[in-house]
Amino acid sequence: MQTLIAQAAASEAGPSRQRKHHLVPRSYLERWADGGTVRVTRADDRYSYHATPANAARETDYYRIESDDLDPAEIPPLIFETMLGSAEGYGKRAIDELLVKHPSQIDPELMMGFAWFLAFQLTRGEAFRRQQRQAAADFFRMDTKDLTDQQLATRLGRDLAEADFAEIREFIGQVQAGKIVAQPQTAMILGNAATTASELCRHILFREWYVVRTPNVLVTCDEPVVVLGGPDHDRAERAGVESAAVILYPLAPNALLALFRQGTQVEPPLELDHAETAEVNREIIANASRWAFERGSRRATLALTVPPLPAAATVMEGPLTGIGSPGQTVHRVYRPSRWANAERVPPLPVARWWQ
Repeated sequence: MQTLIAQAAASEAGPSRQRKHHLVPRSYLERWADGGTVRVTRADDRYSYHATPANAARETDYYRIESDDLDPAEIPPLIFETMLGSAEGYGKRAIDELLVKHPSQIDPELMMGFAWFLAFQLTRGEAFRRQQRQAAADFFRMDTKDLTDQQLATRLGRDLAEADFAEIREFIGQVQAGKIVAQPQTAMILGNAATTASELCRHILFREWYVVRTPNVLVTCDEPVVVLGGPDHDRAERAGVESAAVILYPLAPNALLALFRQGTQVEPPLELDHAETAEVNREIIANASRWAFERGSRRATLALTVPPLPAAATVMEGPLTGIGSPGQTVHRVYRPSRWANAERVPPLPVARWWQ
């Protein structure tokens, strides 16, 4: 960590600090470059254009950490970007090797670094930020919904003038009415992203790893780690990493990493035909927050239509009855997928995996 802090501080002090941050690693998108460009397609409206890997999926200061509550000498603004750069180094090396070796032949330390890289792909993007913001807003609204004046005074822990108390009450009223939305700072979201990635790493590493070959038409997206719950999971809800039946990650236009639940045996052939690859492509595009990517000469992202993103990143149901200790309130929280808006939900891809 000290090394990362030093690297981040040095980057910040550099003469030409890079402000355009890649939401998808440039080295990763270069695997889809065709004639120097990739096709970028917006998943929601299928607007499509060509871009170089260097210019695709970038936003200004997207990973910059700044807050009045943080000392930039202790937490450099570019520490998250520096951390991603370190993880991306593992990712590039591991993918290079996975394309020519069996997973069991790769150095365990590199595999650990690659699992860390994959975990960051689940938390670095817009889907994680939407989830964090929505969850915080929902929990704050729920937590303040039925507060009495006495409970509010106890929580504040100090005496307030009548006018101040009335102002706080007015603020809570606007939150309940939806006129004000309570959300965490971006700095806090990025901190949660790093912490969550560390927790997810082991759930990714200890799975059955397979590299599946595909026709040279596989696509990817800005949320390239696709988590599928399996036949018993509601397709309208995003599955959890720990319980998922399989986690998919496109390695290249002709190779797919499939991480199955431990103990799962996948029967050969470890190859997908064109129809099965189209099914996987649909899931990848459906997993996108904004953009899908493919080789510049291909048009699969234009041919496959997916429903729009759900309005909420998280949904809270409840309180649930008959669950929890006396005096305890329990809600069910889940993340809807794009298939929550589908008139007809497609079956899971690659039917032979589920037989």
